[in-house]
Amino acid sequence: MLKKKLSISLLISLAVFCRTAAAVHPAEDIIRLYAEELSYTDQIEPYITGLLALNELEHGRNADKVRAFIEWYFSALNYPDRYNINATIYVYGIDGDVLTPSYAYDSIDGYSGLFLHLLLRYVNLTGDLAIVSDNWQKVEDTAYTIPLLQEKDGLTIALITTNQKYLMDNCEAYGGMSAYIELRKLMNLPPSLSYENIRENIKRGIMKRMYRRKDRIFIHTIENDIVQDADWNTYYPDAYAQLFPIYYELLEDDPALGRQLWRRFSEKHAANENTFPTEQRIMFQLTRNKARVKYPDLFAAPRSRLNK
Repeated sequence: MLKKKLSISLLISLAVFCRTAAAVHPAEDIIRLYAEELSYTDQIEPYITGLLALNELEHGRNADKVRAFIEWYFSALNYPDRYNINATIYVYGIDGDVLTPSYAYDSIDGYSGLFLHLLLRYVNLTGDLAIVSDNWQKVEDTAYTIPLLQEKDGLTIALITTNQKYLMDNCEAYGGMSAYIELRKLMNLPPSLSYENIRENIKRGIMKRMYRRKDRIFIHTIENDIVQDADWNTYYPDAYAQLFPIYYELLEDDPALGRQLWRRFSEKHAANENTFPTEQRIMFQLTRNKARVKYPDLFAAPRSRLNK
């Protein structure tokens, strides 16, 4: 009986998206802005598309397209998905005017965290709070996916079907909680002590379980309690993951650590920026912009002997 209900639900979902393909074109519009750089244009991967949208905002471009993408994202949220979880979002295939859901996603915590962060950046840069107030229940539902995945150590698992905890995802979950807390303020809602605790517990879990103090580096994955240590000489995911605590501002009370992480990444990998996949290059550049503000001395041009 459960399988029958699930099949009917999936068929209805597919039919709705086939009939209303025009409603999802804004996501494709964002992808097409990067058509020359991406290796694909035949699918909508919401996480990567969210990073592309974030990059447009940071460069002061296409705020209208970003708004349309956010609206599409809200419209594409699952209620519920195949695992009976609300406010997740699938990867979609593009075939002409038809979008086909894959009924799969790479993570929940990372997707939700990035989307909430994108939403706050959009509101802060445009002043358009209507998109939040018009979709507030979906904002709350998206925020709730993060504590839903949080375990006793404070860390979130990426999927309910596995026991993988990623540094990148947990930093995004922390950023998503920070964004949700700020969005509540913008909506003139009272503070949520529970969500503030959730955010701090994520940070505590990251610093306690994922930070290697002796080596001053974060591990990138814990799977079934087995730790996968990071090596600065390995670009992905080891070194790349070190950008996330800087970008999502987990290290505000330890700027020396943030400086050290940025310096080591720059020394090892910044020269290869043009070889990074598009979404990773965007994340690197976004983090570099923050590092310039937080650690300006690291970007100061060396003085020549003539200027001494």
